[in-house]
Amino acid sequence: MAGDQIGLTQDQREAFRAQVEKTQPRSNELTERLTRETAALSTLARQERVDEAALTAQLDKVLDAERDLKHLHIGLLAWIKNLLTPEQQAKLKEITKDGGAPFAE
Repeated sequence: MAGDQIGLTQDQREAFRAQVEKTQPRSNELTERLTRETAALSTLARQERVDEAALTAQLDKVLDAERDLKHLHIGLLAWIKNLLTPEQQAKLKEITKDGGAPFAE
């Protein structure tokens, strides 16, 4: 387990678990929103006659959903990085330098 490999403390594990549990519902909500908005865009684009204004407005909804989801994920990544000590960050960087293959082991 990666937590063992980088030496996560019990407090760090509990904080990590709590933060992920806190973030997961919003991530699911935003993912569902992105799926809906993308499907709506696809429906508009497949029409025989495309309403350019409607298509552009729907694209904006897709891009807004993507941006919100990416902001959430980047925020979580920043939070996780700040949870780790510099030594743990260095170990994690070393483990993941080849794409994270050691995690599979």
